[in-house]
Amino acid sequence: LVLATVKLVIALAPRTWKMLNILCAIFEAFAFWSFLNLLLSFIRTSAGDVATALTQVQPVRVWCCIYRKPCMGDVRLVKALVWTFMIVVVLVSCLELADDWAHEHDMLLSLASLATLIGCVVAELALIRMGAEIFGER
Repeated sequence: LVLATVKLVIALAPRTWKMLNILCAIFEAFAFWSFLNLLLSFIRTSAGDVATALTQVQPVRVWCCIYRKPCMGDVRLVKALVWTFMIVVVLVSCLELADDWAHEHDMLLSLASLATLIGCVVAELALIRMGAEIFGER
């Protein structure tokens, strides 16, 4: 709802689109970070942390083709992919302030945004798969 409202303001007041686009990028990064923390809080057990909770689950399909028990390295990779997206999406929206440079490198900026977004979504889906057994218990 917040992003839709800001996008509407961008359409109604086109002179402010660059600054509002940065605001949208920051909000989008915050939303993915909040979802990551929500998933991690669901995985944590009352007796311990994420690492002890993951040692109690059965083997699952952690990444696309890998079927094994999840470990803390997987959680660190998920966090790294989410943080990469958060940094890149805000950085790209800030780089778009330079019209000429952004126009010349439009394809590069788009590919960077898309690649990190896909990585972030795949990582959070993998985290959901890792914690599916724990989620079912709650």
